Amino acid sequence: MCVKCYVPYFQVKQGAENMIQSLTTGHSRDKKLLQEAQQMLADSRVKIEFLKLRILKIKQNKQLRQQQVAGIGNTSSNGDTQVKGEWVEHLHWTVRRLFR
Repeated sequence: MCVKCYVPYFQVKQGAENMIQSLTTGHSRDKKLLQEAQQMLADSRVKIEFLKLRILKIKQNKQLRQQQVAGIGNTSSNGDTQVKGEWVEHLHWTVRRLFR
């Protein structure tokens, strides 16, 4: 997973933030357009969080494999299960935060 994967989502996020700012400070208040911009912003935030978690998981799995190859790590899947549990918990937290 590379940093280039973030770029489109950051651009959408920045565009949505700019659109929300211009719609809330301008004279014309198009509620439907404002809602769409807010939804785009929420969607881009979720996607960015997902990518961050995916990168974190890949890094942790890589470190775990390197430790196992070096004979340092425990060969059980307990560490991998813990990473998955933390990842699922963080996704639940993100979804709850977006839909409150």
